[in-house]
Amino acid sequence: MKKMKKYILTAALSSLVLLMACGTEAPQQEEAKTGEVETAERQEEVQEVEQTKDDEQYNQLSDRQKDIASIIEDYELPEKGQTHLPDDVDNKHAIAYKNGVIINEKTKESLTQWHIDISDSMNIKTGQHLSVIISHFTDMNDKVAWEEIKQNERLLRRDIDKKLDYLYDVFRYVEEVEEYKPIKNMTIDMLDDLEEARVIRKTDLESAYNTYEKAVENIKAFNEAAAYSTS
Repeated sequence: MKKMKKYILTAALSSLVLLMACGTEAPQQEEAKTGEVETAERQEEVQEVEQTKDDEQYNQLSDRQKDIASIIEDYELPEKGQTHLPDDVDNKHAIAYKNGVIINEKTKESLTQWHIDISDSMNIKTGQHLSVIISHFTDMNDKVAWEEIKQNERLLRRDIDKKLDYLYDVFRYVEEVEEYKPIKNMTIDMLDDLEEARVIRKTDLESAYNTYEKAVENIKAFNEAAAYSTS
């Protein structure tokens, strides 16, 4: 009888310990689940905020900018011709090609050219054209302030000539590529404005500057589209 009582007491204590353990685990499991839910909800909130910002930025783009942004977003860097980076290039996003072109895979613009094989250097491949175009627009993203040139038309002429060199190079790359037509049309508009500004600068400097500034605004618009598509 004493053995039976001892057994019952032992069983009862074991059950109590088990219940206490379960009672301790349950709140811990519940807290863990609650924490996971809260983390997931915070991540969803962050994604919603980012998506809202992205939508707002997109809606601020003009139709022309949206077309250009789409072209850049769809652009994939060519795999053919890739090679090791030179030792003096310190950029984790840089991809080097055998013809000397180095492209930033994040911004999709060409960074520089270096010479390995003279016969192959400076020979931009078809798949690299858009990266060079993006780089040209980045380099053009400045303007001569009116205060600087209103007494000196040579400053305006110098900047017009520099931008025309870039734009004629851009036009060469986009001229025969159908999917680059939005860039081509914008480039033609800028070429027309800058050529007109160059002609009239000696007789009407203020009108020349205003016409020049129209081209600068288009350069800015292209860079805004490129920044959106690679952000």
